[in-house]
Amino acid sequence: MGLIPHTRQLLNVSQYHLSQYLAIPRNTLKMVENDLRQLSNEKFAQVLELNRYLEISKPLEALTKAKAYQQTEQQEVQAYARERIVLLRHQQKQWQAKLDQQRATYQKRLRAYHAFAQANAQLDDKPKHQQSWLRLHYRLTQEKLEKNGQKVLLKLEIKLAAIASELAVLERYGKGK
Repeated sequence: MGLIPHTRQLLNVSQYHLSQYLAIPRNTLKMVENDLRQLSNEKFAQVLELNRYLEISKPLEALTKAKAYQQTEQQEVQAYARERIVLLRHQQKQWQAKLDQQRATYQKRLRAYHAFAQANAQLDDKPKHQQSWLRLHYRLTQEKLEKNGQKVLLKLEIKLAAIASELAVLERYGKGK
């Protein structure tokens, strides 16, 4: 691999962007990379200088600018993680309260459904208006159970599990990994 493609790869830039830096057309740079053309000494010196800044032989820890950036970035990530943890814990409490409320409502409706089912089994003993009322409320309770039954509970539990999973990851970053 030639110097120019090597430099581009290390900098993670396209031919277009390197050609902008060198102030030459992209097609010219492409031809240089394919050994169909030569760069002027001035442009070649610019590529060499850029390559020299890469300091490939030094370990990352020794690169002061990179180290400073890493430290700043780590502080920002920790701050973000702490903020997100606070938000998620608040959401977790809200979802848990909603789940607890939904479970209680589900249990209450299930008991009502059972009661209406038993009452419906003995409809013959009741006057017509009570029979109609029991059928109506039996059906309404059944519809409410279908709409807000175990599927809703499962969705809430999944939401809580996702929050718990995200919290576990964020807590590692919040502590500085």
